[in-house]
Parts: sequence; C-alpha cells; structure tokens
Amino acid sequence: MRQRGYFNAECSHYSSPQGKYKTGAVYELKLGPRYLVDQMQFVSRDSQILAILNANAGESLLKHNTPLDIRTFDAEKLRITNLLKNHGYAYFIPQFIQYGGDSTGTRANVIVEVLPFSDTTMHQIFTINKVEVLSGIVPNLNSLRRDTTIKGIYFAAGEAKLWIKPSLLRKKILLNPGEIFRQSALDKTLRNLNALGVYRFVSLRPVQDSLEPGKMNVAINLSPNQRFHIDGGIDLNYSRNSISNGLLGLSPILTAQNRNMLSGAEHIQSTLSYNIEFDIANPKLIFSQEFKFQNELFFPQFFDYFGFWKLSSKIHAGNWRLVPKRLYDRIRSDGEARLSLNYNFLNVTDFYSYHLSNASFGYRVRSHPEHQYNWDHIGLDILRPRFDALLIPSEFLKKSFGNQLFTGFILRNFNYNFANRANRFGERYNYRFSYEMSGLEILALNRAWPLLSGKKEPVWRISDLDFSQYLRLDQEAVYTRNFSENLAGAVRIGAGVAIPFGDTRTVPFVKQFFVGGPSSLRAWRIRQIGPGGYVKLIDQGLPDETQPFFQSADFRFEFGGEL
Repeated sequence: MRQRGYFNAECSHYSSPQGKYKTGAVYELKLGPRYLVDQMQFVSRDSQILAILNANAGESLLKHNTPLDIRTFDAEKLRITNLLKNHGYAYFIPQFIQYGGDSTGTRANVIVEVLPFSDTTMHQIFTINKVEVLSGIVPNLNSLRRDTTIKGIYFAAGEAKLWIKPSLLRKKILLNPGEIFRQSALDKTLRNLNALGVYRFVSLRPVQDSLEPGKMNVAINLSPNQRFHIDGGIDLNYSRNSISNGLLGLSPILTAQNRNMLSGAEHIQSTLSYNIEFDIANPKLIFSQEFKFQNELFFPQFFDYFGFWKLSSKIHAGNWRLVPKRLYDRIRSDGEARLSLNYNFLNVTDFYSYHLSNASFGYRVRSHPEHQYNWDHIGLDILRPRFDALLIPSEFLKKSFGNQLFTGFILRNFNYNFANRANRFGERYNYRFSYEMSGLEILALNRAWPLLSGKKEPVWRISDLDFSQYLRLDQEAVYTRNFSENLAGAVRIGAGVAIPFGDTRTVPFVKQFFVGGPSSLRAWRIRQIGPGGYVKLIDQGLPDETQPFFQSADFRFEFGGEL
C-alpha cells in the first residue's frame, strides 16, 4: 500500500488453529493518510527538452491532489518518453527520467528531472534521411528484379512483378525524408502495412546514418504471404430433450481467400457452408437444410461517395459532433471499402423454404484491436419464400413471408463488435450491437410524390417484389471461459427489437427473432421456442412479442483442418 501513497500504512496479523492440519490467518491493515501531489515542476539541463515539457505540461498525469501512486509515476515516464520520441529524440528512454522533491505533512512537491544523454552530451534530435522498402529481399543475398522511387522513398523487389503497387504502399508509409523523426509515424506505418493482410512479416528498422549523425535511415522489410489460402472445418452437435429423442446437426464449411487479387492488396474471400439437422426419431430423417455462399471483396481505401461522412463530421451542437473528429480521421486513414455478394437457401421440412440474395457496399474500420465497426451504405436483399403445399399459413405469415425487397441507400446497416483478449483466468468478454433499416428512402419518395406531382401516392413495386420497411436493433454480450486448451464454456445474453413502419404491417419473417437450432439453443429446433416460434405462428396467428430476451450456456467441441 505504500506504493499507492499510504506511506504510514501498518499491517498486523494473528492466526488460529482450525483442525489438526489447518490454521486460519487474519490480516489487519491500517492505511493512515494518503499522500498527495501539491505541486509539480519539470527540470532539465537541456533547454530544448525543458521547453517541450513545459509546453505540454497540461497533459501531465501528476496534477494537483493526485495520489503519490507508483503506477501514476510510471505512466508519466511513458508519457514523457512518447512525447520526446515524437519530437525527434529517437533514442530517448524512461531511464533518463528521475523523480525528486520534498513534502510537508501529506502534501508533496514533485520535481521531474530529465537527465542529459551523458555528462557532456545533450540528447540529439534526428530527422528522416533515407527510407528503403524491400519486398521479398534478403540484403546481400537476393538480386533486385524491380525497383522505383516515389516521393523520396525507394522501393525494391526480388520478384519479377512488384507484389503490391508501390503507389499504394507510399500512401501507407507516413515517413517522409527531411521531416523530424516521430515514433508515432513509425508505429502507424507498421500498423498500416500489417493491416493490408498480404505480408507474412513486416519490420521497420531505424538506423543512425554513419556519415551524418543527425540523420536516421529507415529500412522497411516486407515478406509477402501466400496469395491463395484455403481452409475448412466441421461442426458436429447432438442433443436430446422431452420433445425429440435425438437431434443431430452437421455443419461443414470451406473458405477460400485471395489476399492480393489486383496487386493492390484487394482481399477477396468466398465461403461455402452447409448445415443439416437430422431428427433421428422422425420417419422424415432430415429436419432442416441450409446452404450459404458468401463473397466479400475488400479494398484497402476509403471512398466517401457524396461526401456523406465529411458532411456528418461537420454537423455539431457546441462541443458535440455527430461524428467525432477522431473517429472521422480514423475512418479516412483505416477504413476499408467492402463489396458483398451473398446467397442463402433454407429448407425446413414440412414447413417452408426460401431463397435470399444480397448485394451491398460498405466499409470496415478497426479503430482499436478490441473495437471494430462495419456498416453498409447501400444494400439490396431479395427474398423469395415458399410454403409447404400442405401448410395453411396464418394471416400473419402471409403478410410477413411474401416476395420482398429490402433496400437501403444511406445507411442500410451498422455493426459494432468488442472482443478483448483472455485474461490470466482464461476469461474473455464480447459485445455486439447491430442496426438494420430497410425502405426509409422508398417511404420518403412515397410521401413526397403527391406533394411534387399532385397525384395519389403510388404503390412502388419491382416485378412481384414488395418494398419492405422495418427497423431492427439487437445486441448480445458473451462471457467465455477457457477451462483447458481444448475445452471452453460460454454464457451469453441478448436482447433486441424489430418494428415495421410506413406501408409495411409486419416485420419480414426472416428478420424476426427466434431461438433454437445449432447456432442458438441446441436442445430445440430452429424457431421451436420463444418469440418467432413457428408453432405459435401457425396455431395463433400472431407472435407473443417482438422484443426477445434470452440467455444460454453450453459446451462446444470443434475440430477443423487447414490446407
């Protein structure tokens, strides 16, 4: 506790026998008063460094009434180190910082001193001299086959064709010859190159120039990854309950990737998955089948068509902004454009089947290793369902399960995902929030048409497809615990709401919430329990609620292979 500022803390203990081989221990801790910072002062023999520290004193962690906590002092050392390394002091380290001061009562005057590089030498400011980018080359071993220079940066490759277009790499490299050395620029460049996903290994090595002591040369070495990658896996699950003597699910999946389709770090991924459920006790063995073919093409750049995000970042009320500047800058620098084409077929025996096709364009941004944003500006979904010939659907089913077109041209959907790393107990936390809206633009045209034309409001259709108008929000939190290398448990809780609006009276069936199946509560079939359950829809005509709330826990065993 003395490292937390309780310098007069005292601890006592006593023990008492508990049985023949055990004893209990009780510790009593008296903290006393906590010592606080009264004033803080920077001191250095280096006038340039002292000027930088004083100019940024407002960012110091050692503020008035801050506890004398060793963790705060260590964090202040790191802050000062990062500050100076971003002002050209490439070789500055925390060991050049020492603390001193005096105290009166529980108040302390803290002196932060930055020591010189040596007794006779001050710390040196470096500028960037040469920047070389070597792709697939081991110096002194491989011969050059292609090279070029773009805006002062030299690019060389050992392959006949440059793996990535140098013009793209130049945009990702934030180092410019002649500028002051900044550690943040090196770190950001490293993240940018790794984020391309086409290199197996990326290294940045700053080296002081042997002829010009104040210059820093930077060598960037890139090891290209395999262009094509294929992997797959199989998920097998089995459950029994009071309704069925056995449900067996089998889900194979195959994924193929091309990490550099057009030599511009374009990443295309295609996934084929098939899920089949067997009802062992039913004469009709197969309960449900689902086939998915998903394709995603990523471009490593951000296109702000119509200036939507630029305009949104300028909308503000006082200090509040619709899109914070930091997020807008992150989107511009790290955003990836995404084009998706997907197809989904589902057949539930003696109930229904449908074909669902989707095309969308949007972006993906990872603002932090634990935070990821995905959204689609433009999205078109075509749903074509079919009921079993022997089934007489309710009025609710007829309204929610017709041929429908889901549209969006401003913000079709938005997803936020949080996933942290496992702690020392093997625990991980995940959170997901998603938003989806369809038909808002069509509704606006419907309402505006009579005002513009003086005619009756039209009914918009494309062939036999009705425009669907709904809003869907849902979120889910997951707690995962690794018990061993091959065994993990998970508990999740989720809630959501789906609301029709405009000319739509019911939420499309495929967008309604449900519980059950191999990816949900495996002890029940798909849509067998909870809101959206198909038994309730047929027998009663309307679901109980449109606001689901459920939680589940299960153990899952998986195996997979990679080619």
